Amino acid sequence: MFTCSLSAEQQRQLAERLTTFLSKYGYLSDSYIIEFFSKDHWHSLPSRWQSVLQDLTPQQVADLLLDPRHGDRRYPSAWPLSLLAFRATAHALAFPRECGGGEVEPDEFLEKRSQSSMLGHIFRKHVKPKKQHEIRKLGSVRG
Repeated sequence: MFTCSLSAEQQRQLAERLTTFLSKYGYLSDSYIIEFFSKDHWHSLPSRWQSVLQDLTPQQVADLLLDPRHGDRRYPSAWPLSLLAFRATAHALAFPRECGGGEVEPDEFLEKRSQSSMLGHIFRKHVKPKKQHEIRKLGSVRG
């Protein structure tokens, strides 16, 4: 289980900042990978971003953009400040996640581990026990 070390007010402020950031770059976060080819999203990127990213492999782009542990990372070419700011902002706005202690099984799952006894049949209809278990597990992950 993951817990958040931020207060409710800090979480609200972070969510507001994240919403502002995502509204500016929504065309990137809301699109499917295939759309970069079928709808030519590549050309919607700033031209300076295109020039520094075009010669990198997808793995290099992922490593350079997604890995927060390497702040001193060397880039193959000088990145524009807007791209560096995008990367830094994305990492700064990520909700912190710390692994919590042991997991406590709620009483509603004592009878059947993967089905909530609090939900009536109508709410479980067409949702297999495995999927209910996954929903419960994903619901316990909170940022």
